[in-house]
Amino acid sequence: MKAIYFSFFINFVFKQRDSAKRASSFALAALFVLHFSFLLLACSSGDREGVYRYADGEIRLDVVNDSLSILRHFAKDGREVSAFRLPYPTYRFCCGDLTADGIPEIGVGVIKPTRFSPQPDKRLFLFHLTEGRLIRPLWMGSHVGAWLDDFRFDGTLIRTTERDASDSLIHRTYKLSSFGIKPVSL
Repeated sequence: MKAIYFSFFINFVFKQRDSAKRASSFALAALFVLHFSFLLLACSSGDREGVYRYADGEIRLDVVNDSLSILRHFAKDGREVSAFRLPYPTYRFCCGDLTADGIPEIGVGVIKPTRFSPQPDKRLFLFHLTEGRLIRPLWMGSHVGAWLDDFRFDGTLIRTTERDASDSLIHRTYKLSSFGIKPVSL
């Protein structure tokens, strides 16, 4: 992909005969390349689709299409040991050891309606590796403290950005509990 942009850049700039036009063409082409380079970086950041490597293997979220993603767990030797289908659009994928037991938990942000909230919205799904291998749901939350905007793992904590009724952003911290997640006072 970079070769295509570089080729475009060279052809565009050096086809100009006038040095003033060449300079302005150079600036325009440089902006074009810079813009698409940032676009490529943003699209490959791994937020929605990605790979998490840890001592015993790797966990992947493969986005098949806009409404299907597959969460996969691979052993060290590369063989797939477990998979979990998510028939929803996804917006976030992250992993971390929320229980401090050496086995990563998996967070996937999905967009879906619920029985009590029929409007599709962002939800947080948490998974764990049963017996260190099999992907199993830990918590498939319909709602956190307010409307979920985004989340990330920070050690054993889950940090969220939420929206209240007036659409103001609220930052909250949660910890995994025996059932779901509970707010943490910091």
